[in-house]
Order: sequence, then C-alpha cells, then structure tokens
Amino acid sequence: MNRQLSKIGFILLLLCGAAQLQAQVTIDIGLDSTTLLIGDQLGVSVNLVVLAGSEVENINYGNWAEAGNVELLDIGELNTVSEGPPTLLHQRLLLTTFDSGYHYFPPLEVVFTQNGVRDTARSGDLAMTVATIPVPQEATIRDNKDIIEEKINWLDLLPFAVGAILVVMLILFLWRLSGIVPERKKTPPPPPKPAHIIALEQLDNLEKEAIWQKGEIKAFQSELTHILRAYLEGRFSMQALEATTAEIRQSMAKFKLDEDGLIHSVLSTADMVKFAKAEPATDVHPAALQTVREFVIATRKPEPAPEEAGEEKDAEE
Repeated sequence: MNRQLSKIGFILLLLCGAAQLQAQVTIDIGLDSTTLLIGDQLGVSVNLVVLAGSEVENINYGNWAEAGNVELLDIGELNTVSEGPPTLLHQRLLLTTFDSGYHYFPPLEVVFTQNGVRDTARSGDLAMTVATIPVPQEATIRDNKDIIEEKINWLDLLPFAVGAILVVMLILFLWRLSGIVPERKKTPPPPPKPAHIIALEQLDNLEKEAIWQKGEIKAFQSELTHILRAYLEGRFSMQALEATTAEIRQSMAKFKLDEDGLIHSVLSTADMVKFAKAEPATDVHPAALQTVREFVIATRKPEPAPEEAGEEKDAEE
C-alpha cells in the first residue's frame, strides 16, 4: 500500500513539474525492497514520463541486468497509464539473484525519438543488498541418512515375470519352427488276432447262446456259415464271404481241404435252411457247430517255434 501511494505521489509531482523539465523523457525506477534474500524474487517498477512530440523506441535492460548480477525472470508489457500530454508509461519487472552482497545498478537507458531525432534518457542509480541464510556457528555437519529400502511388492515383479514367460514362449516357438523337436515314436498297433482265434471265440459264443433251441434255426445256420466263411478268408485268403457254396468247394479243393466233404455238407445244410426253409433234426445243429470247430483247429496256422519267434522279433527291431 505504501509503495502504491509513493508511486501515485511521484506521478503527481511529475505532472506538476513537467513543463519546467528540459528532458523529453523522465525515468523513475522503484524496487519493492532494497534487501533481498538470496534466490528470492523481487519486483521492480519502471515509470516513464514522455512529453509531447517524443516516442519511446527501446528500454535497454541488458547492460543494467549484467552490471547488477541479476537475472530478469519476467519483463512485463509497457502499459500506458495516461495519454497526457505528458504520456505516462508503466512497466513491471521480476528479477532474482544468487550472488550475495551489495548490488549496484547503473543508470537505465531509454532510447526515444523527438521530432525524428534519436536521443537517450538515463535514470538515476539503483542499489540493493542480497543476504544469505545465516548458519549458526554451533551447527555441525550431519552424516548422510541411510537409504530407506522399500519392501518388495509382487506387483513390482510382475513385468519381469511376464517378460520371462514371453521369452520362453518365443524360444519354444523358434524351436518348433526350426524342426529340431524330435518326433515321437509311434506305438505300433497290436498285431491282429489270428483267424482261428477269432473263429473259435465266435463259435464258443454261438454255442453258449444256443439259439437253435429257441427255434431260430435260420439265424443260427447263417451265423455259423458266416463264421466259417470269415475264417476261410482270413486263413487262406479265399473270397468266401461273397462266394457260393460251389465256389467255396472249388477253392477248398485247391488247398486240399475238406476231402471228406464235411464242410461242404455244413454249407449245403445251411443253404437248404436259408433258401428252401428246410428244418433239419435238432441234433444236426450242434453237430455242424462241432464240425466247423474241428475244421478250424485242424487247419489253423501253426504257431512259430520259440527260436523262430525270437529271430523274427530281432529282425523287426
């Protein structure tokens, strides 16, 4: 408040004595304070009184700031307070310094023109004192404090875990892409059952069911001859499933099978039941089943001797 009153009083004095002034531009500089703590900021007011016919071109703060060892933080706009005549101009500065001691400011130079003639006006001297922070004499230098260690948080390790997982996935992808992955050994399928084993198992099941005793004679004879035909195909590679009884008899003759004609009799009886609806005696059916069983056992493929089986196994490995 006191600074504003002094500013207004200065301006009134300039207005009253402007006619007697010989200079065309008058400069007044006011510091907000003549003492400053090192590193603090200080405001400066620059007031100009410009008589009629004069025009301000430039205010040179460069030499002024350099001589005073200060740093100008902000230079405000040059505002017109009154258009007069005379014209009153005002500008605010903000400065700081990090040099302690007594600071002297030389006159501030203002370049102006009067009726086309350039001239320079100068302010009065300016000074201020910059103080440092006082340090007590009994103060001692303290040791550095220990570093405060922060507790490990699992969230801090999350980026590293994600990065490790991505690296492992990339390595596995490149490994598979390169074709280095060893192929898994395929387990060979178990060898198929011999034809006589399958036939004997089916004959045992058919005998347990004994469907001929339930009056299902045609179904029994059809199943019995199907087992026999499948055995002939699996054992001797005959086309027996789709062949007629006569064709099967011709094929069996090539292998010198059924020389007594028992199998042919079984097939013929089945044809009579299936196509002529014949009804043989009840004891014909289990007898036919036993005839087929004995034929399978008699013509089955002989199992290899233990020594031959070992040699075949070594050859496969």
